[in-house]
Amino acid sequence: MEGLFFLIFFIVAGFILLQIVRSFAQWISNNNAPLISVSAQIVKKEESSDTTMVPVGTDGAMMPMSGTAYTLWFRTETGEEKKYSVSRKVYNNANHGDVGTLQFKGTRFIAFNPQ
Repeated sequence: MEGLFFLIFFIVAGFILLQIVRSFAQWISNNNAPLISVSAQIVKKEESSDTTMVPVGTDGAMMPMSGTAYTLWFRTETGEEKKYSVSRKVYNNANHGDVGTLQFKGTRFIAFNPQ
């Protein structure tokens, strides 16, 4: 039984470590990528909310914590579609159908400047 516990522990720890390494590699890749500016149009906006229960204190009490993710989809002049997570401010200032200049580095959204 103890061997099974350690096996599960190492599998979970290995998965977490793999995710950390992947995230760090993506961060490095984005930092080293060139800043690209292309003409693009906003083709979709999506706002999604999520609520999770988080522990509070040491007595086992739980408290709901919610968050909202804001996503914009762009279609570039070459027809390529790109999806980016953006801040609430960027999301609220963007309108479906807006055309402008999309700036990004790798998979990281930098800015969208409507015409």
